[in-house]
Amino acid sequence: MINKLELIIFIISFIMFYILINSLKRRSKEDKDNKLYKSFMTLCKLFLIYLFGLSAQIVALNLGLDEKYAIYFDYVVYLGAMYIPISFFNISKLFENNDTNFKKYRWMYYFATILLVILWTNDLHHLFYKEYSIYFSETVFGPALTAFSIWAYTLYLYSVVKIVRCSINKSGMFTIQSLLVILGILIPLLGNFIGIMGLANTTIYLQAVLFSITVLLYYIAIIKLKALNVIPVAMKTIMDTMTDSFIVISKDGTIADINKTCIEKFSPLMELKQNDNLYEKLEGRKTVKLSDLKSFVKEAIEKEDTITKEYHIEKGEYNRYFEIDIQPIKAKSGNEYVATLLLIRDVTQAKRDMEIMTKNENLVILGELAGGVAHDINTPIAAIKNGIMMLKDTVQSDNEKMLLTRMDSCADKIINLVNSLRNQIRNIGSDEKTEINISSVINDTLMIVHNETVKNKVNINLNIKNEIKVLGNAIKLGQVITNLVMNAIQAYEKKPGEIDIEVYKSEKNEAIITVKDYAGGIPESIRKHIFKNILTTKGVSGTGFGLYLAYSVIKGAFGGDMYFETKTGKGTKFYIVLPIRNN
Repeated sequence: MINKLELIIFIISFIMFYILINSLKRRSKEDKDNKLYKSFMTLCKLFLIYLFGLSAQIVALNLGLDEKYAIYFDYVVYLGAMYIPISFFNISKLFENNDTNFKKYRWMYYFATILLVILWTNDLHHLFYKEYSIYFSETVFGPALTAFSIWAYTLYLYSVVKIVRCSINKSGMFTIQSLLVILGILIPLLGNFIGIMGLANTTIYLQAVLFSITVLLYYIAIIKLKALNVIPVAMKTIMDTMTDSFIVISKDGTIADINKTCIEKFSPLMELKQNDNLYEKLEGRKTVKLSDLKSFVKEAIEKEDTITKEYHIEKGEYNRYFEIDIQPIKAKSGNEYVATLLLIRDVTQAKRDMEIMTKNENLVILGELAGGVAHDINTPIAAIKNGIMMLKDTVQSDNEKMLLTRMDSCADKIINLVNSLRNQIRNIGSDEKTEINISSVINDTLMIVHNETVKNKVNINLNIKNEIKVLGNAIKLGQVITNLVMNAIQAYEKKPGEIDIEVYKSEKNEAIITVKDYAGGIPESIRKHIFKNILTTKGVSGTGFGLYLAYSVIKGAFGGDMYFETKTGKGTKFYIVLPIRNN
């Protein structure tokens, strides 16, 4: 009586191969050009035939069938077993080169078919089995079975050597993948050796179980761990220290490798990890158009060259620019495509710097124009003032004198306004540092924003406790203060309000400028981003550079600092801290 354990194991193996076949079918549909999947499906189907024959034999023997008739079940068993070595050979060739032409290997199928016919006619000549038994120790090999065994194990060993060599060539080192392939063939060889040498009274069913393990190990090594075809495990630590992000994907989009930088960079959008399918992760997302990425990858592979594309990814508060180098990877030896490298550089800061430079260039032109316009305005205003002075000596009535005095005051106001505007934007692109008086800069700023304060019914309270001079660029400091004042005005949302501006010297001999409003405060969700991102919504029409740039100016151009205090519903107070030049 045969142990029923083998039957249970075979049933489990049936289920395993059924799952593998379905998995391979899905992969084959996603990547129709990959012949390796189809070859693996063929191997699994051959094993199903192999296991079916043995399972039927076990059932028959347990039902009382005479063992001398058990050989006839081998007629079915060998429909699978005879072609399994060829299937292993095909997989090794496709692993090396997906475009392998198998026409020159057709003779293998002819040879296997001839052996199969010899088995089916064994009763006439006993060339396959001289004595048949389900036990290795009792089986007497015929010359045809000996030839099959030698031929089969030659193909098995060839496939192992080929796969291991290719794996090492592609990765540059001995990998887990290589180890699994070697174990996959050593396990059934060891079982066969034990049976032939009589070290244990094993049955032919043990060999089937061991070969099932072999197929599973091959599947894990070649299909599931294809990531190891490309990137050596030893490089992982180095890659994780890179400041740029990278993803290595196989032809079907499976992430073969990904560094820590990339995982963290895109974590607000999606979770990415090794063995995920990048294409599936991006499916249906509007952040990156999947069809574009696939076409770019295909273009890089066809051209066998690196192509560079730029992506703008925006979702909620996530707003970044990326430059992606799409580079096909070839095997270490040979010309075979094995994967695609996506090298991703975050160019957000560079983009913003370029916008700043462009804006600066425009402002330089504006400054030059402003200087000319100021001159053109001041010349006729000066003539008007001269006329007013002459008229004052000729008029007699008090009403006429009062009218001329008001006209003279308005002319002075126009001149001051034009001069303040000219001071704010003259030589705006210059980095020249001079000794500047903070109170003068603030007075010029208040002149510029006067119309906005009147229009919005906002009153500015100025308290200059110390006349302080600092080293820097007056225009840039004026831009920062203008920005803060305009933000404070807009915080009231066209409602009347108060803005306090103070200038004083700290105990650390630093100049402190504060701009305080009593509006609604800064929303908590953006507080931590204020000095890290460009958050202004005013665009180029705004008078300031945005808080991000204001902070950059104070830190970079003055060597100072900038921070704020805010309370919801209470208001916001910004602090500008500037070092005072020691004489």
